[in-house]
Amino acid sequence: MSVRRGYALLIWLLLVLPVPAPAFQGEYVLGTSVNFSTGVNTERPGTSPQVSAQAWPAFYSFNPSLSLASQRPRSSLNATYAFGFNKTTGTITPQTQSHTGSLNLSAALSPRWNAEISDSFTVSADPATFNALRGVTTPEGTTSLFSPVASGRSLRANNLSTNFAWALDSESSMSFSAAHSLTDYSGSTINAALSNQQQFSGSAAYSQRLGTDESWDLSYRGSYLDSKNFSDSVSHRVRIGYATEVARDLNVQINAGLSRVDSQGSGAGYTGYDATASLAKKIQTNLFSLVYSQDSAQAIGVGSVSETRRGALSWNRTFGRKISSFADLSVYRSEGRLDNPLNTRGVNAAGNIGYALTNTFSIAGGATFQRFSGTGSLDFTQKRIFMSLTYSKPNLIRFR
Repeated sequence: MSVRRGYALLIWLLLVLPVPAPAFQGEYVLGTSVNFSTGVNTERPGTSPQVSAQAWPAFYSFNPSLSLASQRPRSSLNATYAFGFNKTTGTITPQTQSHTGSLNLSAALSPRWNAEISDSFTVSADPATFNALRGVTTPEGTTSLFSPVASGRSLRANNLSTNFAWALDSESSMSFSAAHSLTDYSGSTINAALSNQQQFSGSAAYSQRLGTDESWDLSYRGSYLDSKNFSDSVSHRVRIGYATEVARDLNVQINAGLSRVDSQGSGAGYTGYDATASLAKKIQTNLFSLVYSQDSAQAIGVGSVSETRRGALSWNRTFGRKISSFADLSVYRSEGRLDNPLNTRGVNAAGNIGYALTNTFSIAGGATFQRFSGTGSLDFTQKRIFMSLTYSKPNLIRFR
C-alpha cells in the first residue's frame, strides 16, 4: 500500500468511528447577521506599472451569515455559513462572490475518551477582504496564506480534521488526529504556480501537566502532499513543546522540532527545523496575541512545498458597552524547496472600530491592506477603506 493510500485509509477509519447520536440531542440556537459595507479601494497587479482604471474606485459589499449552536453537558455543535457579494468599478475583479462555512462536533465518548470532528471551507477570490469586511479575523488552522486576486480566479479550500483524546490519568493524555486539506483553483491554467493540491496527514501526541499553569507535549506528524503541477512529497515531523502562564492571564507557548521532506518524483529530500512561539494576554473580553512560526514543509497555496516563516499579531478590545475594535496583521516569507522555484512574500493587515447603535445594529469603519510578491504575474497590492452597517441577532430562534 502506498503512503498516500495509507493516510487516506487512516482518515477514513477515524471518521467512521461512531459518535452517539443522543449526544447532540437538545436545544439549538439559530443566529444570523447581515453586513453591508461600502468604501473605496485601489488595486495594482505586479506586472503593470499602472494602478487600476480609477485611482480609488468605489465598491460595495453585502454579507449575510447564519450560525447554529448547541451546548450539552457532554457534547457541543457549532456550525456557520456566510455569503459575500462584492461589486467594484474599474478593477481586476469587478464582481466577486464568496462562500465560507464551518462545522465542529465534539463529544465525550466515555469518561476517558473525547472525540472532535471539524470541517471548514472557503470559496473566494479574495478571502482576506471577505473576512475583514465582516470583522472576522483569519480562522485558526488556515493553511492557504496566499490569495489569487491578481488571477481573477476563486480559491476553493477545504480543511477536514478529526481528533480523539485519551485521558491516561488526571495529569496526562494521548491524542490521535487525522486531517485532509484541499486547495483548488477551478482548473486554472493562467499560471503553473496555481497548482491544485491536497494534503493527507496523521499525527499522535502525548501531553502532561507539570502544574496548575504549565504543561509539556511531544508529537509526531506524517503527511503526504499531492500537487498537480509539482512533484508529490512525503514529510515526517517530530516536535516537543512547553506552555505556561507566566503571569495572570498571560500565556506563553513554545515548541521546536525537526522535519524530513522527500520528493516522490526526483527522490531528492532535505531536513529542516520547525519552531513556534506564541504569547497571549486576555483581560475579560480583551485579547492580544502574538505568534511566530517556522514550518519546513508547508504548502501556502501557491507553488508547492516551502520553508515558511510567519508572524501574526491579533488584537481585540472593547471600550465600555458601545465601542469595539480589532486589528489583525499577518506577514510571511516562503522559500520554495524541491522542485518549487518560488520565493514569495505576503502581508495581510486589517482593522476596524465599531459602535453599537442598538442591541442589534452597529456601524464600523476600517481599512485593509494586502501585498504579495515573488510570484510574477500573480503579484498584487490592494488597499481598502470602508464603512459598514451590521444587523446581528445571535439568538434569533431557539428550538429542539
